[in-house]
Amino acid sequence: MASLANVGGSAALTGGSDDGLSWWARIGSVLPLIALVVGLLAINSIQNDNRAQELAEVDVALLTDELPRKRSQIPVLSSSSRLPAKP
Repeated sequence: MASLANVGGSAALTGGSDDGLSWWARIGSVLPLIALVVGLLAINSIQNDNRAQELAEVDVALLTDELPRKRSQIPVLSSSSRLPAKP
């Protein structure tokens, strides 16, 4: 049981001794921390998998894009469409 102690003009909440704390109470106090760590690791793994899937989809789209088959289908820049030379 917690108790309030007055030390040097300031109050402090003390937790008492751990002698009366059973194993079930200790497990119950650590279990939320373990659940948090497991949840964060699961979220990280899922995010990494989603990112890899998105990158794979982009790669597939780029690699399967249809290219022109004949040289005559390739657009040619005219001399008037060229950029001016830098001074």
